[in-house]
Amino acid sequence: MKMPSANAVMSKDSASTDTAPAKPNRQARRKQRTRALLIKVANEVFLAKGVDGASVTDITDEADVAYGTFYNYFNSVEEIVTASVEQVISEINDEISTGLRESTDPALQLAYGLRDLFKRFVQEPAFKWLIQKPDLFADAIFRTAAASAAEDITNGIESGDFELTGGLPTVQNFCVWGFTGAMRQIAESPDEVEEITDDVLRAFLRILGVSDSKAQKAVEKSRVH
Repeated sequence: MKMPSANAVMSKDSASTDTAPAKPNRQARRKQRTRALLIKVANEVFLAKGVDGASVTDITDEADVAYGTFYNYFNSVEEIVTASVEQVISEINDEISTGLRESTDPALQLAYGLRDLFKRFVQEPAFKWLIQKPDLFADAIFRTAAASAAEDITNGIESGDFELTGGLPTVQNFCVWGFTGAMRQIAESPDEVEEITDDVLRAFLRILGVSDSKAQKAVEKSRVH
């Protein structure tokens, strides 16, 4: 078991004597709720009209807020699309991280989480629109998932479940852009989502040093998750 450093222990002891961080006040909570409402409603509008057919007025009318309220949170429809995608990625990334911490088989939990993300992609118009702008899509992944993914991979290496042949930053970049390319492929061939997902899962697990046989078993088990 890894022992905490002296500095870490001192920091913890010092923090215990400090005042706990203040909870968000009423105004901050109201802003959080309004932002979440706008994202939720925007997704409903995107489903009904498509991203290209949606306007700020459509979103604010459906959310029953003033037109100008939108611009307190987002600069454009494109920006709320990105926020929507980041929210979904963040939610699923949290699920993957929790599963990896709790599971005795990190390879299988990773396969579960990535398969869920691919399934969500097929259902979300925001994903389909943003993937046509791969730089923005990759940036969304980096902002919402890169740090925790690096931590999960590092933990997997320390536990002996993963083994990298290259540096972690290089692997991260490779996986993010590989994932972006796979999403683009699914957007173009949605009927092949299962086959593409299987291929990507096997590739990612092999990059993480999982054996061919174990990677294949994880892929097969994740299909019935």
